[in-house]
Amino acid sequence: MIPAPTNKRIGHQLYEAGLLGNRFRTFPTAEEALAALAPDAMAGIRYKRAGSPFARIPIRAREIPRYVDELLSLGARLELMQFCEGADDSLLIAQGEVQRSPTGGWMRYSTAPVTMRAAMARDDVQHVSGHAVWRMLEHWFTPSSYADLQALLEFLPNAVVEWSAFRQNVGMLPYRNTIVWEARYY
Repeated sequence: MIPAPTNKRIGHQLYEAGLLGNRFRTFPTAEEALAALAPDAMAGIRYKRAGSPFARIPIRAREIPRYVDELLSLGARLELMQFCEGADDSLLIAQGEVQRSPTGGWMRYSTAPVTMRAAMARDDVQHVSGHAVWRMLEHWFTPSSYADLQALLEFLPNAVVEWSAFRQNVGMLPYRNTIVWEARYY
């Protein structure tokens, strides 16, 4: 039985298990990330505490050791760091949150090439509702990414899904240009 994504911890578990669809590879240690990623590959350090100031995204894989040292000096704990591959934000099409609604759908999104948290805090975040939501996502997502989103929303019909779409394929699944970061009930 899959738990309902009622909080960030459960949402993260669903992401790690691959149950939300396409995702970036994650690594429990810096050494594993450095062994798997090319030095110039985009990467990130996430911190397993919501709202933490200890995340570093995006960085180049070769910068991981320097940022680990910096974070440790600031009081971060190594066991709470998670290392991941990433994407070049200059290739971002859009990112945001989407949910089904009685009128079709609801979405807020940004095209700013910054982290999701920074993008959603900007004054120029766009809001769309109705059937236009699905036309926009169908335009931005590859067919496989769009089909994955629809399947996820069938499985979790009341969830808000957080996503980022890119101008090239990304993540662990082929033919997908979209990463689903989280699906959560609010």
